[in-house]
Amino acid sequence: MIIGSVANLEATIPIAINDRVGIRHVLQVVIDTGYNGHLTLSDSLINSLGLVFSGKLRGMLADGTVVSMSTYIAEIEWLGALRKVVVTQAEGSPLVGMALLQNNRLTFDAIDGGQVTIESLEAQP
Repeated sequence: MIIGSVANLEATIPIAINDRVGIRHVLQVVIDTGYNGHLTLSDSLINSLGLVFSGKLRGMLADGTVVSMSTYIAEIEWLGALRKVVVTQAEGSPLVGMALLQNNRLTFDAIDGGQVTIESLEAQP
């Protein structure tokens, strides 16, 4: 289970991400159910982590603007297991999207200080 909190109308969780040499860094990320990717990070965070460039994709922003975005591969810890995910370069706060939340239950209390929880819906062996 992943546990986070709500502050200033944003649900956030900690995410552990490995840099290019395997050193673990913990980031606070905002949950964005309107984003269908895995994870966004700013250019400066991507560079400091030394993430490997994966390619470009076209995406549509909330205002309808279509843009070209750089993508990278990162290894994160998700629900106790290491997982490779696609990171999309985007300025602003790091975001977790629906692709990462797929097959999980997200619950949160939408009040300042409210608890955020993510738990797997997949059968455990």
